[in-house]
Amino acid sequence: MACLLVLLDGRGDVLIWGLALIFSGLMAVIKPPRLGLGKWGDLALFGFLVALLLSFVPLFYWSVPDWRVMATDSLGIDLPASLSVHPWSGMEAYFCVLAGIVWLYSALQWRINYSGRRRLLFGLSLLLSIWAGWVISRYFLGLYQVDAASTGAPGFFDAGPQRAIFFALGGIVTFGFALEGFRHRLAMPLFGVLATLLCFALLYIGDAREGLVVYYIGVIVWLVWSLWLGRLPRSIKWGLPLCALVFGLVVWLNGKGIADIPGLTRFDLGAASQVERGVARDSLELFIDSPVGGVGLGAFVAVFPQYQDAFISHLPITHPESDWLRLLSEGGLFSVALLTLALCFYLRRCRDSGGGGSSTYRKLALVAALAFLGLSFTNLPADQPGTLYFGLLLAALALPAGAQEATKMPPLIWRLLGLLLVFVGLIWIVAGSLGWPFHSTAYYERLQSQLTSPALESRHAEALDLVDEWLELGPMNWRGYTERARRTLLLGGDFREAAYDFERARFVEPVSGRVAFEEGLIWINLDVERAMAAWEIALSRELDDADAIFAEMLSYTGNSPNILNGVARLSESSPNFRSALLNHLRGSDFMRELWRELDVEPGLSHFNRSQRSTIVENWIEHGDFDSARDFLSKHAGQLENAWWLQSLIYKNQVNFRQAVDSIRDALEPPELLAAAVEDASLVRVSRQFAIQPSDTAKGFALLAAYLEKEDYNEALSVIDALLDTAEPRISLYFWRAECLYHINDFIESWFAFETYLSLRWKRSAKRNE
Repeated sequence: MACLLVLLDGRGDVLIWGLALIFSGLMAVIKPPRLGLGKWGDLALFGFLVALLLSFVPLFYWSVPDWRVMATDSLGIDLPASLSVHPWSGMEAYFCVLAGIVWLYSALQWRINYSGRRRLLFGLSLLLSIWAGWVISRYFLGLYQVDAASTGAPGFFDAGPQRAIFFALGGIVTFGFALEGFRHRLAMPLFGVLATLLCFALLYIGDAREGLVVYYIGVIVWLVWSLWLGRLPRSIKWGLPLCALVFGLVVWLNGKGIADIPGLTRFDLGAASQVERGVARDSLELFIDSPVGGVGLGAFVAVFPQYQDAFISHLPITHPESDWLRLLSEGGLFSVALLTLALCFYLRRCRDSGGGGSSTYRKLALVAALAFLGLSFTNLPADQPGTLYFGLLLAALALPAGAQEATKMPPLIWRLLGLLLVFVGLIWIVAGSLGWPFHSTAYYERLQSQLTSPALESRHAEALDLVDEWLELGPMNWRGYTERARRTLLLGGDFREAAYDFERARFVEPVSGRVAFEEGLIWINLDVERAMAAWEIALSRELDDADAIFAEMLSYTGNSPNILNGVARLSESSPNFRSALLNHLRGSDFMRELWRELDVEPGLSHFNRSQRSTIVENWIEHGDFDSARDFLSKHAGQLENAWWLQSLIYKNQVNFRQAVDSIRDALEPPELLAAAVEDASLVRVSRQFAIQPSDTAKGFALLAAYLEKEDYNEALSVIDALLDTAEPRISLYFWRAECLYHINDFIESWFAFETYLSLRWKRSAKRNE
């Protein structure tokens, strides 16, 4: 079942979790658990479930954080009466936790002997071999993308982020299974060799760095443990060369060198630790404000922006990179303490691995389960049902025979819990498949599709009702307040009421500048003063591309002088914005803003060379020509490509010859990369090229011959033919300008040089991005 959930991972959380709930529920209904972790272990786990319900207790039992007081009392945000701000999604997450515990207890009922464990691992080896082999074969055939960082189609690990963890854990288990085959000279476990190698190969070609780290650590731990116990088989002497051979084959086929291997497990620890430390510090601040009951399961993403300080990013932080830190934030101290206590009781029961032939397999399962547990401190292996259920299954298989004790919960209670899980799982599957509002995610998607449908574009009253439902579902969602404000203004409502909603949106998302930018877009044609105030806030916050956002602001400056003046004042906050504004303006508007800059710094030294040069170019073309010429003569040494600016001066003086001379003196002629045609073959090659002008090799050979003979008219005809090809070389524009210069057509020569330079500088800019 766990393997099936991993296989379906990436198709949608609602469907996968619904299926997981149904599986767990059916197992509890068909065979209610009778064995557990003992009295204290069971009490700790059931206490953990109770502790997770504390966030649903009415709010007046708790101390209220400052941000919540401001949200309700100052801004009028209608938050639930419970500690959890999103109780619906919190209850959904609670059902997922409950299903995981029911699955663990159901797995504890399986009394698997030595041969049964061997058959189970044999089946896992076959599954992993077939699955990993299929993906790898499609990868080498060019039919499938594995790399999670792919820019093309979604990769295997990109579609299911937890699959790397599953294949890492599976690789560890099958590695130990293979060693047992070597030790006992059995054929069945040897399938583990193929499985573990294919798991490694899949992680390797997919650049699944964290999965490789887990795989390496697990394999090394098992080897050291086996060596310490004196159980390392002699046949490993030929097994390891086989592994090395397959490994080398994968490296060779994948086109990576041996030097690339350390890089696959090397992380940018400086950047990673900075991000993780910042998120962890802010998460702990969140925990300190709600230490007992947490903020509610599933509510981290809604509440975290109120505590975001140590790490600031325009991207939403959906979770800390740790299952334990997430549980601490969402479930509170009691839940973490009780779960830790349950783990302690579990590990005490694992101390004695027991005798018999299956003790080695129990130790192997324990190593993989501990790898899963260790990973939960730095990652989110419990975030997806497939890896969670696989980890719990390994934990159940690690317990020795007789370690379980009878549970005190009656079978009727287990059956009722199972029926509840089956019922909820079916509802989720229906919601995820048909879009019915039986799950918060499906409900949210349905509201989004209705609000963006053309049918509601002009029916603002109905849209407002839907927005109210949206905000009732998620009162800490800034897009809901922004949409309500927009619809209120379109309906002709009070500006003050809309302004309050915009303020709520900025409060709910206090980090991203996108919120205030969209507010300004809505105000821009209604109240310029409010729009500029919103855009000022936007530029002071985190943006994914502030220059692109400001460029979009500039596109509205032609609508009215007030918008232009407002954006001009906003541009003063950054030289990048100011440069963009000055390059956007023309005529008197440009000169007005430029004189403001010159009054502050006559040499425009607060801009970099590139910015200063583009400003002067715009000054020459669209500003006061005489003052631009004077500035160029005084500050040519502080400008980039001053010869081009001087050429523009000559061009605007209608002195095209000197304009072209200025360019020609600065440029090096590009190489033709073609040998000239001999005189005896010139006529023949010319006729062949006339019949087949797409033959660029002949064309450039002719061009080289005509340029060598200084036959510029014939060279021009060849260049024009070559420019009609699909992707002409940029150098052709240079040679066209040269030919036009030599036949004294200086005007056309200048414009050809302009085309050549614009294309060359554009390509250079792309290469430097």
